[in-house]
Amino acid sequence: MRLLEEKDKKLYKEFLESHERCNFQQSLEWGNVKTNWIKEVILSEDDKGSIKGSLCVWIRKIPFFRKYNVFSKRTGM
Repeated sequence: MRLLEEKDKKLYKEFLESHERCNFQQSLEWGNVKTNWIKEVILSEDDKGSIKGSLCVWIRKIPFFRKYNVFSKRTGM
């Protein structure tokens, strides 16, 4: 498993578009709407480097409480 890098964005988008369990909250474009959240995408790959699953994690710092709110969606596997 590894974090999504800039070079992987096209492959990730193709993976999401072809997978039946995908939804809009996993898309990179959703990050343009969620401007006060930090987005991290974790990829799971097979031996050939093909994406087999992903986990999109959204992280937001809660003001005044020094705590974080975390939301995640997964696809595949």
